[in-house]
Amino acid sequence: MPEPILKEHEDILSPARLGDLARRLAAQEISRDGGSGVSHLQQLKVLEALLMRARSHFASQADKKIEVPSGAEWLLDNYYLVQQVVRQVRQDLPEGFYRQLPALLDEPYAGLPRIYVLASELTSRREIHLDRNAVRHFVADFQTVATLTIGELWALPALLRLAILDRLGREVAGLLGVPHLSGETADENARRGDGTELSAIAGCILDLRAIELQDWKVMFEDLSRVEQILRKDPAEVYTRMDFETRDRYRKVIEDLARATDTPEEVVAQQAIDLIIHSEGLGVGGPQFESSEPSKPGLDPATTEPGLHTSADLQGFLAGDGKAEPSTLFADRKGHVGYFLLDRGREVLEGRMGYSPAPGVRLRRWFTAHALPFYLGSIFFLTLTGLGALATLTVAWGGSLPLAALAVLISGVPAVSVAVGLVHSLVPRLVSPHLLPKMDFQDGVPRECTTLVAIPALLIDSAQVQSLLRQLEQHYLSTDDEQILFALLTDFGDAPHEQMLGDEALLARTRAGIRQLNQKHGEGRRTPFHLLQRKREWNPSEGVWMGWERKRGKLADLSDWLTGSATSSYELADPDVPLPPVRYVITLDTDSLLIRGGASRLIATPIR
Repeated sequence: MPEPILKEHEDILSPARLGDLARRLAAQEISRDGGSGVSHLQQLKVLEALLMRARSHFASQADKKIEVPSGAEWLLDNYYLVQQVVRQVRQDLPEGFYRQLPALLDEPYAGLPRIYVLASELTSRREIHLDRNAVRHFVADFQTVATLTIGELWALPALLRLAILDRLGREVAGLLGVPHLSGETADENARRGDGTELSAIAGCILDLRAIELQDWKVMFEDLSRVEQILRKDPAEVYTRMDFETRDRYRKVIEDLARATDTPEEVVAQQAIDLIIHSEGLGVGGPQFESSEPSKPGLDPATTEPGLHTSADLQGFLAGDGKAEPSTLFADRKGHVGYFLLDRGREVLEGRMGYSPAPGVRLRRWFTAHALPFYLGSIFFLTLTGLGALATLTVAWGGSLPLAALAVLISGVPAVSVAVGLVHSLVPRLVSPHLLPKMDFQDGVPRECTTLVAIPALLIDSAQVQSLLRQLEQHYLSTDDEQILFALLTDFGDAPHEQMLGDEALLARTRAGIRQLNQKHGEGRRTPFHLLQRKREWNPSEGVWMGWERKRGKLADLSDWLTGSATSSYELADPDVPLPPVRYVITLDTDSLLIRGGASRLIATPIR
């Protein structure tokens, strides 16, 4: 822990005076090379020993029925919380990260991380548990003069805990009558603790609890200047992405800013400016992809009122009044992520004057040529192994035909060994990264309507009932208006195209779908659907059956959704039309759709 900033307990400041203090701190000179001085981890270890000593001492007194100070009772009752906070600070503030934080140059704070000074001053002059917005307002006032980095904002909650632990250590040292880490004497500590230890220690504990209750992700994004700039993404996609994806974007900006010694907000603004001035944007905003979107899930011959045609879907996706205008499928060059994670990154790096190190260039080359490198590695290892085998065979007295036979016999095993070696090496050489995803926690948008399709055979009434029950369970695990469900059904193999009982079985299934729509559709939507195929003659097997069974069902569904006349699907209930869909999720009859699983799958392929 750094040397303490405040030698004496300060009075609580008013919000106005606290704002003045924040602006004075922000006006001080900093070094972006990081701080110096005593390791905070070493000081944290000493503080932990002090608190442990105090707990042992006062617990022993309590066991002996000796009255202990009220402050000591607070410490004993909440020692588990103190231990948890110490562990969390140690985890959230590794030494390398702490040393990278910008440090102040002026006395009395010279060498201390600027964000720690901010945290210490705030916690010394404001009771956080009594003013939940104190941190937000203090940082906002600070940033009217100087902008905090992404790393500083991420370190803020850990350093608030660290500063409060330091205050707690001072008060506990006063109770014990021992010197504190700051060098204060036992007499000074005792005077500080006399008559005030209850409110001081209780305040520290309550402040630690208040910090635990704060949503720091929300506060970080509210206070981050980089975040506010990225939210200006012309494609209006960034704000709809999940937190992990947004954090990955910010990490790229943080790394590039550090490598070029440029303020992070400047790098973020450059990325936005590149989009605005790129050729991929027209006057009206991002240009939509030219590839034809999927067509509606309806019989292509059907054009009755109320049913959607291909033109309807085109208008639906482009925003012609039947749906909200969508930017989710805009040209990727119109999205800030193109210049942070995609091919546009080199353009941004060139704008910032960044030249990647040779190692970075090599890694990027391997990433850009992943498939040739992967297959080439397997080929090289296989060839090397077989070559070594042939050489050893000849060296041990074998003939060339014998060596060729050994190579021929060992070909398949050698390939298997090579594949295994490559698969074991790749995770060690290439770090995995999260795929960019949208945030659909509040529901899947209309332009991403998805069909969950379950291929199945209609065998008997019991099996139909099981399918309907499973369909309802899938619905209950999603409960999203833009996620639809459909059974893709065939009749079982038979000697004739139509068998006695087929129509009754289909009617039972159709009635079950209608009941589910009445139960869950609330009279305004139809989340459940039934697509049925006819049997076709299979001369190789000598039976009438659904074409290509399960694989054929999915192929037919793809054809049907894209309007192909070759699909043999028909809506089993023409009164329940299928709206336009963009994505299809396929489930087996024995699969379960976990809660939220569908929306997370849908959120990934968009970007």
